[in-house]
Amino acid sequence: MAIGVVVAAIGATLSALDEPSDTASYRTWVTGPLPSWTAPSPYPLGATALWWPLRWYHGDRLALVWVLGWTVPATVVAAVLLWRNASHRVAAVTGWLVAAGLLGRCYWLRLEPVAAAIALAALLVARRRPAISGALLSAAALIKVWPLLLLPMCLLILPGPRRIRWLTGAATPWAALALAVAVAQPPHALTWATFAAGRRTQIESLTALGPMWAMAFGSDTWQTHYVRGLDSANLVFGPQLTTIHTVLQVAGAAGLVLLARRVWRTGLLRHPGRPDAVRIAAAAQVVVLLLLILAGPVFSPQYLTWFAPVLLVAVGEGQLRREAWAWGLACLLTVLEYPYLWPLIRQPHPLGLAVLTARDLVVVALLVLCWRQVRPGPFSRRPFSRRPFSRRRPATPAVPGPPRPGSRHTGAPATPGPGPARPGSSARAARYSPAE
Repeated sequence: MAIGVVVAAIGATLSALDEPSDTASYRTWVTGPLPSWTAPSPYPLGATALWWPLRWYHGDRLALVWVLGWTVPATVVAAVLLWRNASHRVAAVTGWLVAAGLLGRCYWLRLEPVAAAIALAALLVARRRPAISGALLSAAALIKVWPLLLLPMCLLILPGPRRIRWLTGAATPWAALALAVAVAQPPHALTWATFAAGRRTQIESLTALGPMWAMAFGSDTWQTHYVRGLDSANLVFGPQLTTIHTVLQVAGAAGLVLLARRVWRTGLLRHPGRPDAVRIAAAAQVVVLLLLILAGPVFSPQYLTWFAPVLLVAVGEGQLRREAWAWGLACLLTVLEYPYLWPLIRQPHPLGLAVLTARDLVVVALLVLCWRQVRPGPFSRRPFSRRPFSRRRPATPAVPGPPRPGSRHTGAPATPGPGPARPGSSARAARYSPAE
């Protein structure tokens, strides 16, 4: 775990000393009193509560303030949660810290760590407190929308009645938001929803990979431009992008249908208390996230933070360790892609695109590995347990008693004794008689 602490400390320090481009954008979106509804924002309303204190800070160390004020505490909370609840706590905590250090500014200068820590808490309490778990996941989604995508894993590990309680708890924060919007009628309360639905093709996405390689070898069919605005990013423009995106979306939808069939064949929906429930639910959740990301127009580096709560809960239970290694390799390639090779990718240059392609190949390999983990097999239909994903105490070794007469450890002859007592028998009465 010391390696994880060192890697995370290095990543946090370098990010705190870096240019605060993301956090500077956060401060520009904060106007007026809390809640800030007068300016359009690409994030839900809960994000305002995080960056609203930045309106009083006007110094040059904005990145340092953000790291110390939000992402470091969120990382500490996540580490404590894993340490207290995981069976293999060292592996789980080390995985989170190493991934955070590898992702660098894509982790420490973003909103994702706070949302990921809350989503982790929602997963850990799902079996004991389903309503609270649903409310926590919705609270995380009010900061960044992606925690809502973790709904499949939460529902897979719960039986039918508890799923209803979980959904009720998850709907409560959204009902409160809808009531507040209906009463206040702010002009930009739902801008984030229309923004998320209208994202355009960015240069890191799988849709743009083919056109980017074509431009690297001299093709002028496609072009890249930096566009400012809510979706300020480097975008790809040219023909056939819509066709490529449509093909990937159809493939992603087909993959989700096949995954649903595969999950149903495992019997997990009917028997959520089976011993391998965590492995199947976490693997299916990773496949869902990957299909949505690969079929979408955006694959930003911070998206790899989405997998931290899912994979590390499974690692804490001794599951999906090989898949977690693949995810860590994807994080390493991502930090090479951004920010170190970002100028080469924007050109585009073959070296930068080679690293980007390697990341996509590792992500596809992770999808295949997790797909193979969602498989039917023999299991025990044990009753559902409310036990959360918690650390299992090792069994106390039995203390050997004195050797029985006539055993191979003694030479004394065996002495016959009374047979097994039955309820109501004279032997049972003698055993519990006052004379003894």
